Amino acid sequence: MGLEPTTAASDALGCIGFMNAALGVRFLPAFLAFLAALFRARQQSALDGVLRAAEAFVTLGDIEVVTQCVRIAKLLAAQDPEKQADVRAFTARLADPALTVQKLQPR
Repeated sequence: MGLEPTTAASDALGCIGFMNAALGVRFLPAFLAFLAALFRARQQSALDGVLRAAEAFVTLGDIEVVTQCVRIAKLLAAQDPEKQADVRAFTARLADPALTVQKLQPR
């Protein structure tokens, strides 16, 4: 287990601080729920859950956390070509200049 819980708590506090400054307090309940989902998905090595959390953070406009979600997704997909393709498809949708929140919703 090591330092993972401590690192996760530190990451969460850093994300909360950034979120408060960038997005405002009104999004805090959603942000915290999405963050909990992200950490749960990461702990369970659930790629789909990490990508769903990333989609949720897109709706908040929190690109910093979306970037972290993509990093986690890449780590989870490292040994599976099919999962790697899922991550590439997700990042391709993020890179689309005509991106809308509706385009990111699961199909």
